[in-house]
Amino acid sequence: YFVSHFWGTPFSHFVEALRQHALTVSDSNWAGISYWVCFLSNNQWQVHEEVGNGKWQESSFYRALRSGFCRGTCMMLDSKA
Repeated sequence: YFVSHFWGTPFSHFVEALRQHALTVSDSNWAGISYWVCFLSNNQWQVHEEVGNGKWQESSFYRALRSGFCRGTCMMLDSKA
């Protein structure tokens, strides 16, 4: 799953929300669900390169979504959304 998130979410809430999502979409192997999370997958010190140097088809976001392994998008929202 590709994860879209709000930077202001407390990390513990973010992790618990992902765990709940995994439990919801999995029959029995919830720990085997994989997630692509930008702040964990991108080098935050080289963001320009990670987003494809202006070429969106080369961005890590595009490559993650088009990889063939992405089952869907999981959007993390806070309680005020």
